[in-house]
Amino acid sequence: LENVFELLQELGGEPEYSSFGILAATICHNPPGEGSRKLYFYENSMLFRCYTGCDSYFDFFELVIKVAEIQWG
Repeated sequence: LENVFELLQELGGEPEYSSFGILAATICHNPPGEGSRKLYFYENSMLFRCYTGCDSYFDFFELVIKVAEIQWG
């Protein structure tokens, strides 16, 4: 969980711990600082869920790919 938190920090997701895992900004489809705080990481499944633009579940590898496309083309 700590590694995922650090990854989200590094990618600009402004994470915070919650009762279910981690809550962060939607860096999966927005540049850092522009998304809403609706990207959830569930500790029990080890999956992310975006409740806005993506509206899907994905793992941390997919998150890095999505962020790389947005932030670095």
